Amino acid sequence: MAAADASGVVHDVVTSALPATVAALLGAAGLWLRDWRARRSAATRRRQQLEEAQAYLGFLGQWFSTYTAIAPGVDAAPARAWAAGYLEDQLRALQTPETEAPQGEQTPFWKRTRLVLLLYPLHSFAGSMVRLLFYVALALTCEFTSASLVTSDDWATRIVLAAFFLVAGLVTLGILWRLALGLSPGHAVPRIPPEGPAQRRGPVPNWTGSDHDRAPPPPPSSPPPGPPR
Repeated sequence: MAAADASGVVHDVVTSALPATVAALLGAAGLWLRDWRARRSAATRRRQQLEEAQAYLGFLGQWFSTYTAIAPGVDAAPARAWAAGYLEDQLRALQTPETEAPQGEQTPFWKRTRLVLLLYPLHSFAGSMVRLLFYVALALTCEFTSASLVTSDDWATRIVLAAFFLVAGLVTLGILWRLALGLSPGHAVPRIPPEGPAQRRGPVPNWTGSDHDRAPPPPPSSPPPGPPR
């Protein structure tokens, strides 16, 4: 009899702790997935920046070659000086995210846990009330899910009911969690900035040595004379 009672107690403890454990694991998995997507987005942006820099470098080389070929007597020193400064700025901008961005992407385990369970100070009364509803929903999810595992002798019915209450509870918890974050403007969720310093463009090059904002000189209205016959 004592062994049966002990077995029943263990069964009740396991069924009560299982929903909370699953919810915590799913929340941690969601945060890990978000960080992974942020790192992947940062890597994609960096690859695009490198491709743009390489394409622009090829354009500069082709432009200078063509310009010196069609206008050998024109002084291209101002354009070369601007291009050199621009390339140096782009190099520094491309090197900056490589050393600074990964530091902001990492989230400690304890910080993840606090974020999942809303265990941090909220800066609004509405956020605190939503957090209270979050805990109530978490308790009800654990209660109904664990109760559904012992209400029927049919294991298929138990699993279906438990899955239903668990999914419904997780959806409700997710909505309340997002709402609590939205009502807490003082709490900054770690994110990757959408634009890095490498995406800023420099000024228009001074192609003629004067009038800083002028574009490259337009082609002449009539074609140059051909070679003498």
